[in-house]
Amino acid sequence: MRKHQLLLASTVTTLLFMTGAVGLLSDRLVDQKQYIDQQRQVLQQLNAELQGERQLNRELQVEIQRLEDSIALLEHQKADLARQLRHSQVQVNQLRQELQLMRAKIAALNAELEELSQARERYQARIEQLEIEKLQLLDSLQLLQQQTTQAEKVVDDQHKAQNEKEAETARLERIRQVVLRTAVQWREVQLSRKPDGSGPLYKVRPGTDEWRYTKVVCALGHPQPKLLFGQKFVLQIVDTDTGKPLPYLEVNPSFPDSPNNTIGVHFVFSNNPVTLTYRNDMVKEGQNYELQLFLEDNGQLYRLVHGVRPLIKDGKVIRH
Repeated sequence: MRKHQLLLASTVTTLLFMTGAVGLLSDRLVDQKQYIDQQRQVLQQLNAELQGERQLNRELQVEIQRLEDSIALLEHQKADLARQLRHSQVQVNQLRQELQLMRAKIAALNAELEELSQARERYQARIEQLEIEKLQLLDSLQLLQQQTTQAEKVVDDQHKAQNEKEAETARLERIRQVVLRTAVQWREVQLSRKPDGSGPLYKVRPGTDEWRYTKVVCALGHPQPKLLFGQKFVLQIVDTDTGKPLPYLEVNPSFPDSPNNTIGVHFVFSNNPVTLTYRNDMVKEGQNYELQLFLEDNGQLYRLVHGVRPLIKDGKVIRH
């Protein structure tokens, strides 16, 4: 009887132990499933960001290719103008030589006329003939002078066109160098409700206007620093859900034509660091925003290859 009691107690203990072990394994399985679900969400988010970066790279490649095509076309046009200029210069030199020769003939005729005028009676017929030749030569001289003037104008116009092409080529090459090789260091980015930076935001809820001010401190670098000085840049905050930039609103809306009331903050680079405050009082509907830095030249905007920084992702402010 005692043996049966001991055996029963042992069996009950074993069952209790196994029941606890099964419960523990069940809890671990639930934790593992939650971890796997979280990893899947992270992977999906990374895939979405990767697609966005690929799209951005494709757009930048198209812009860079367009600049390089424009430079190649200008180089071809410069070569054509150089050939035309050499041909026109040869023509001008020939006309100048003919002009000098014509002037020498007229001088010789004038000298001969002076000598013959002393014996007009004896040489009247010769004098009249020489006068006729002189008039003909003067007409030819006037025509030659007109041709020379026109040819010189053609050369001047070709010089001007060549200089304009060279200047345009240099401008596009400068744009290409700035767009491709400018490094942007984002030193500080802060979102807040007030202009003094108080009330910093870490989340932005769609349909609210809590986010009004964005302070940005950045530094620009380039292998050729002189290319950056004096250049105009534009900083934009872009709603990546719609692709539209947020307008920059000045403090006093009574001046709608103010240069501050534009799409983005404009500045001329002089030194580092660059400190900017971006104000926008509109209700924010999107959940994803990023900073984009552009070079402005002749009214055109060229986005810098290294001038993009994520700002808000799924309503959360991105800290770096």
